[in-house]
Amino acid sequence: MNEIENKREYEMSFLLTPEILEDKLDFETAELKKLISENGGEAIQISSLEKKRLAYSVRKQNQAYFGIVYFNINK
Repeated sequence: MNEIENKREYEMSFLLTPEILEDKLDFETAELKKLISENGGEAIQISSLEKKRLAYSVRKQNQAYFGIVYFNINK
């Protein structure tokens, strides 16, 4: 089997703290892409981050930036 056949596509939702300044959000998504590539994957698409009100508090936060990343990586 070649490397392309071994890769699977995944979808991952993530939350970022609302305390991050909006001009730093691109840096955070770039760090996520870097983390995926350092582990043998490839980020295909990262959705635009949206600030959302959470249904319940997470670490005492009622809001967060919500995003989805699609990536492939070896099985």
